Order: sequence, then C-alpha cells, then structure tokens
Amino acid sequence: MITDLLIITCVVVWIIDLTDIMETIKKQIWKYVWNGKKEYREYTLKPIDCSLCMTWWTGLIYLIIVGKFNLMMIGLVGLLSYLTPVVRDILILIKDILINSINLIYKILHLE
Repeated sequence: MITDLLIITCVVVWIIDLTDIMETIKKQIWKYVWNGKKEYREYTLKPIDCSLCMTWWTGLIYLIIVGKFNLMMIGLVGLLSYLTPVVRDILILIKDILINSINLIYKILHLE
C-alpha cells in the first residue's frame, strides 16, 4: 500500500514535472481557444499541471478504490503530496548519478 502510493507519487512527478507534456497540452489548448489570434502566454491548469495537486487527488482516488480510506492513509497521501519537490529532486539526482557512472565507465575503459 505505501509502496503503491510512493510509486504513484514518482509517476505523477515524472509526468508533470520532468516531461514537457503539460506545456504541450496547454499550448494546444491555447491554440484551440484563441485560434492563433493571441500569442501564447504561460498559464496554469490546476490541478492537472501541479504535481502536488495531482498526487493528492490520485492518491485519494487510489485509497477509495482499494478500500483503505482512513485518517492514517490520508495523512500519508498528504505527506507524499507535500514532498513532491523533494521526489522531483531525487529523481533528477538518480538520473545524474547514472549518467556520471556511465561516463566514468567510459573513461575507465578508454572508450571516449
């Protein structure tokens, strides 16, 4: 259960914060609404472009579906939602560590 919520948090953070899918969607909506008459300007589509909001709502929906909707689990979802900036940084750190490790292997093997 806790693992599932953590995975949901990581997936939501990855999609919303670490890809450009939300920016692409917002630009398409802007283009459709304004029909090219206005230059694109940044705007928000809360809750769908906010990893904190999406983690919160996705986590609550998950708890309802699995039948574990209780105060402790709601608190955990709230904590994971609050920590989405930290999760984002951890995911970036993992990527950077892997890239640097690969580069080090190349240097050791003289493949560069």
